[in-house]
Amino acid sequence: HGAELAGHGRNREVRAGVVIDATGYRAAVSRQAGLHPGFSRFGVGYEYELRAPACRQDEIVIVVGERHAPTGYGWAFPWGADRVRLGVGLHHVDTRADPKEHLDALLAEAASLGIDVTGAEIVERHEGLLPAERVPKRLVGDGVLAVGDAACQATLLAGEGIRISLSAGDLAGRVAARAVAECDTSAWGLREYERAFRAEFGRRLRLGYALNRRLARLDDREWDAGVRLLRRLPPPAVPL
Repeated sequence: HGAELAGHGRNREVRAGVVIDATGYRAAVSRQAGLHPGFSRFGVGYEYELRAPACRQDEIVIVVGERHAPTGYGWAFPWGADRVRLGVGLHHVDTRADPKEHLDALLAEAASLGIDVTGAEIVERHEGLLPAERVPKRLVGDGVLAVGDAACQATLLAGEGIRISLSAGDLAGRVAARAVAECDTSAWGLREYERAFRAEFGRRLRLGYALNRRLARLDDREWDAGVRLLRRLPPPAVPL
């Protein structure tokens, strides 16, 4: 299998028995190989890493509602020492709102939400896209496997995918190595990657997608009712 790579003003052709597509949300290899057509719905996030000496390091804050996070959520995550990550993630195409604008409003109004950013300064800025759709029906083809965001493997309830992606990458590497050793890099020879991945993570990702779509449609009145219900539950019963 061949692939053209562009760099430093020239193209090079690289041949490999198996290609593991870890090209992120663009899924360049998977789309070219016909595994899936790509993605149209994304989680779009913007985050500040703050040096915030007054902010609590033993508390995580999740912010929902139209003012700060329409169709998504905001967060304040302690990061050790005096660092805190403050961010907002929204779902396009569910909304075309700008997460940075909502993040700036969240930072300005953090005190009203119990987040003490007195004397805080921004030391880093992060932004990114995360596919927010179902896991594609095909994760393998002849000579190709898709992992990570190229396979929409993030947990859509929390918007986090690095741990599952690491597991998927490890599994894909082992299956690919065995397929090359056995001289069968067809989709059939690579099928164990897809089977094992879906067996371990499929149910969790399907549930996360369903909840993600439901939560993205909640209005402020429904969020208020949901929070009142959560107050009745013991912490271990709350899915995070």
